[in-house]
Amino acid sequence: MDSNEIPATSLPDGQRNARIAEFDLLSYAISASDIAVFCLDVASGEARVAGAWSKVMGVRLDDEVKKQQEWSRRIHPEDAPGVFKLQGDCISGRRAQVRLEYRLRTRDGSEWRWMQSDVAAFERDETGKAVTLIGTQRDITDSKLSELKLTAANIHYETLMAHSPTGVVLVSLDGMAIATNTALQTFLGYTEEELFGAQVEKFVHPEDRQARSDNLKALKEGRVGFFEMDLRYIRADNKVVWGRLYATMARNFEDKPKRFVMHVADITQKRKLVELRKELIALAAHELRTPVTIITGALDLIDVLYPGGPEDKIRTLIDAAKHGGSRLRKMIDDMFDFDRLSVVMSPLALIKADVVAVIHDAISETVKIRGDKEISVRVVSDAPVIDWPCNSENLRKVFVSLISNSTKFSPIGSEITITAHRMQGGLEILVKDRGKGIPTEHHSEVFSPFWQLDPADTREHQGLGLGLCISQNAVRQMNGELSIEAVEGPGAVFKVFLRDADTAQPEQIS
Repeated sequence: MDSNEIPATSLPDGQRNARIAEFDLLSYAISASDIAVFCLDVASGEARVAGAWSKVMGVRLDDEVKKQQEWSRRIHPEDAPGVFKLQGDCISGRRAQVRLEYRLRTRDGSEWRWMQSDVAAFERDETGKAVTLIGTQRDITDSKLSELKLTAANIHYETLMAHSPTGVVLVSLDGMAIATNTALQTFLGYTEEELFGAQVEKFVHPEDRQARSDNLKALKEGRVGFFEMDLRYIRADNKVVWGRLYATMARNFEDKPKRFVMHVADITQKRKLVELRKELIALAAHELRTPVTIITGALDLIDVLYPGGPEDKIRTLIDAAKHGGSRLRKMIDDMFDFDRLSVVMSPLALIKADVVAVIHDAISETVKIRGDKEISVRVVSDAPVIDWPCNSENLRKVFVSLISNSTKFSPIGSEITITAHRMQGGLEILVKDRGKGIPTEHHSEVFSPFWQLDPADTREHQGLGLGLCISQNAVRQMNGELSIEAVEGPGAVFKVFLRDADTAQPEQIS
């Protein structure tokens, strides 16, 4: 404890001594709390200090320093005017007490620390001017930096909310809008006041509410980290608009759900273009199918009317025409399937079917394709019958595509092997051919639309290069995956993996 004495004041000696004793008692009590205590004689500038003053100021109590001067000279130049003004207000009586926040340089000059001082008049003279000031001082650097970071984060958040080109809404766990930005208000046609506290679900089209609700439940329960989906919203003017919703969950330090964070991008025009594209492809497919059917039907009728067959030259032309018609029909079907399976990516309704029987149906359908090259297909399975949840029609098309693709690139008289076996988590079906194979560096590209290993393949084998892309999308809609495996030696192996419905955990809910 410093030996400085509080100068004589207008207080009676008994009262003065009692206050000094009270000051000493409080000083000891708060020293353990890293709070400095001071008592300043205004007239002389001498200060009596206690508590953690030495620790806070970095000065030994037995150092020969003028404590008030030491404190004053180390205040940050930008903060000093405000500090001394408030201190002057307390001394003059304009304020009974003041709280000061300021930066103070450390004794070695290496850094600035944030301080907080609470100052009040210990006693005043007959004019009301403070004779003695008493107060506390503590280091608040950590809390101040946290406060500044929080302020910066809030400013950053507000800036993002205000200037984001996509709609943003914070939603409470019970579905109420907590905050919205201008983009969302424009998208829905409501003001900020109208949206605040409203149930966000009421702006969603009734037919899309259940899917959105299921996804939010999965997000809240932690089964997914986010989800993305397209859905319809109803504006204030009752017009229906499309939005792409991207939702995440804000959680507290205990990883418990706190609120939903939703971004909504206006995709109304994009959806209109998608619908127009679908209509165009459907119309083109329909209009092209009709003449193709007439042409191929007429060619087939020739075989009926002339069972003995026409002359060899005419037969050659007819066969070429029928082959071209079949190719054109296959391309039309591929265009239609590609559009159907690439736009709609929600899971299909799965019904148990015999996968082995589906494979054999696909083999039968490819007899003509394989016939010219005398390609055989061998099936190896765990059991004669393997019942598995799938869409049998789409799965049959997948195997037709894989067998046809393998046939194109397999040597004459070779064999395609299809192996089906159950394994942990699902059913695995491997389709292996004896062709030239696909180099590993191209495995990431094979499922891209229109991809061909060699551009000459397009001319030699004819096709749009959509088969593998269509097949992969079809398998994914059955909660599975189609991939290509690395193999040693010639040939390619494609793997169809259908997940067990009880263990499947899709990466993202659509």
